[in-house]
Amino acid sequence: MRLGLCLALVATCLALDRNVGYLMSRNIQDAANGQLRCFVGIVTNYNNTSIGTEVFCNGLCGSISTSAGGYNFTTYNCFPTSFCDSAGLNETCTTVYSDRDLTGCCCGTDNCNVAGTNINTTIPIAPPEEPIACYSGVSINGVNQLGSE
Repeated sequence: MRLGLCLALVATCLALDRNVGYLMSRNIQDAANGQLRCFVGIVTNYNNTSIGTEVFCNGLCGSISTSAGGYNFTTYNCFPTSFCDSAGLNETCTTVYSDRDLTGCCCGTDNCNVAGTNINTTIPIAPPEEPIACYSGVSINGVNQLGSE
């Protein structure tokens, strides 16, 4: 359960900064610049939680799925390309078997990280007032495995 909650805290940071991404404004002129669009958020059957939004992404769209305490957790992210490279996840999914199985995926087309789900990526949102920088990666038993600030 603690791992799932840690993933939830990482993934619910919706406004990303620097080379990772930022909340998009839905402005057609902004969309015309050709940046990748990724859904960023979390979906879990713990309290039927589903929260997130679409961001412009200067990396790759991705997801991390696991289960903890009998609940399934999937975080949707805009990962730095270096994270996907180091995890061997470019345009693929891989499962890491440890104390909890983690399945990670990275892909490079608009909202590819939610393909096959019923997540709605077209809900209009207001742009943020100030961006928030967030850690993006995996920590197991307090040890950072992969990630980027």
